[in-house]
Amino acid sequence: MKGYAEKKNPGEKLVCVDINYSDKIEKLIITGDFFMHPEGCVMDIERALEGVPLAMNDMELRDIINNVVESHKAKLVGISANSIVAAIRDATAREI
Repeated sequence: MKGYAEKKNPGEKLVCVDINYSDKIEKLIITGDFFMHPEGCVMDIERALEGVPLAMNDMELRDIINNVVESHKAKLVGISANSIVAAIRDATAREI
């Protein structure tokens, strides 16, 4: 299945998720008007989430994202791990 969502939490920038999924995340592309330094970190977040079961709870998904961010000593500017998880949940709820 394929899903897409745009999420803009109050006080944050837009985050978009384009996802292919079954019972797990098969392919994920995260875009939006946010900043992430170093920039390559977003691709590592995408790779870290690929293969992850969608049955995981939001806290577990946030932990995966935050572990990647921390391992890169990265900065998320305008979004949070919560925004990414919310966009993933919205995208999987709206199959296209």
